Amino acid sequence: MKVETRTGYVEESMAIPGPMEDLDGAPDYERLKTIAASTGGKVLGRGDDLLKEIEAYAAKVQNRFVEERRLPLWAKLYVLIPILGLLGMEWYFRRRWGLV
Repeated sequence: MKVETRTGYVEESMAIPGPMEDLDGAPDYERLKTIAASTGGKVLGRGDDLLKEIEAYAAKVQNRFVEERRLPLWAKLYVLIPILGLLGMEWYFRRRWGLV
């Protein structure tokens, strides 16, 4: 097996135990139907209309968008005033007790 990328390539050998003649590359339609049924999907054959299925899927899809808005603490007045008040009190008491 050889993999080439822009930065270089890697080449490795791998042993495949057992004969490969009994393996089939064709899809197993029964297994595909089972997977589709368990996940809520559909299996379409050659006679089925793909465009009709796509339109049906698009019709039932909900078009919702979640808007996320982030505001810093300083943008909220009810948070800013107590913080400034506490910092001001700290400064006042330090000046009063001679700590500054």
